[in-house]
Amino acid sequence: MILSSISMCFQMMSSTVRFKSHAYSLHSSARAAIHWQAERSAEDVMAERDTILAKMEKEAESMWWVSWRRFEHLMLHFVQLVRTSGECASWYAQAAPHIKQVSKTVCGPMLELLSTAIEHPDGDCCDLFRHGTTCVSHSLHA
Repeated sequence: MILSSISMCFQMMSSTVRFKSHAYSLHSSARAAIHWQAERSAEDVMAERDTILAKMEKEAESMWWVSWRRFEHLMLHFVQLVRTSGECASWYAQAAPHIKQVSKTVCGPMLELLSTAIEHPDGDCCDLFRHGTTCVSHSLHA
């Protein structure tokens, strides 16, 4: 199936018939890729693809690791600042005791900051950890 598609593309490119619209013209790099692929077996093409993907994954992994470590360090520092400044306690000042108990490991200001940073569509969801919900409130009082 793959080889027949490649062969068809190769034949179309080699054809002397010109398309009326330039929208169908292939970029030179795409033509070169089709020629390269047509000259190799399906196994060779897949092996090359796997090699390229493995390189990309390795590079992405190292970039992710560095950026994640940097992010993690900054976030831990921020959480420490928020907690020692009293901002976290202030965020929970109006919370009911049972809600504070459930949310005691959540840094509310940090959660709001992250929600804003990722442009979460329901930014008010952070208030769940400060005010609870009707379901949570009723089940905890019962």
